[in-house]
Amino acid sequence: MFDWNGTLFDDLNLMYLSASNIFHHYKVPAPSLEEFRNEVTANFMEFYYAHGIPKTESLDDLVDIHRAYIKNRLFEPQLHHNAKELLWHCKRSNIYAAVVSAENRQILKQRLEHYGLMSRLHNWRGGAFNKKAAFREMLDIFQCEPREAFYVDDIASGILDAKGLGIATFGVTHGYNSTNRIAAAKPDYLVNSLGEVIEILNKEMP
Repeated sequence: MFDWNGTLFDDLNLMYLSASNIFHHYKVPAPSLEEFRNEVTANFMEFYYAHGIPKTESLDDLVDIHRAYIKNRLFEPQLHHNAKELLWHCKRSNIYAAVVSAENRQILKQRLEHYGLMSRLHNWRGGAFNKKAAFREMLDIFQCEPREAFYVDDIASGILDAKGLGIATFGVTHGYNSTNRIAAAKPDYLVNSLGEVIEILNKEMP
């Protein structure tokens, strides 16, 4: 299983610019990119509230601002290097591959189609804010035990959710969270690139 934003899809800069735009909208100083990478979690509302966005503002309020900002920028970012190769490796090796993302379902579908990834996936889930529930759903779909699965993410909270279910984890350092933040989650494998994931899979599942 794979996270999307920041993991397979290199949209860190776009998401940071969108976050800065949200702070600008509320006339609140935007945190630095370093602060963003050290603090943001899957529950990103905590990050916004901690940096001064009024708690009267809801998730829907911020999502509306975000979607308006990225509306004409959906396909500006590119896939991370070796993203397609990694999914193709899974398909060749008879490994079920699924994307599990908090990304809006419609936007995720558009992006997966645009970048030619649908044929390399067995399943996908957007709007998966509850990662643990989404992981359990995928395990049921694939009739797979947690010990038979792995999960790749660039955010510490997702890694911790997967570890809590007994799923092997890869923490990639090229995404939303800093290397120190990812390392602190103690993934089974700490990697700097998706190419390293392929190398490890080749060793573990020749």
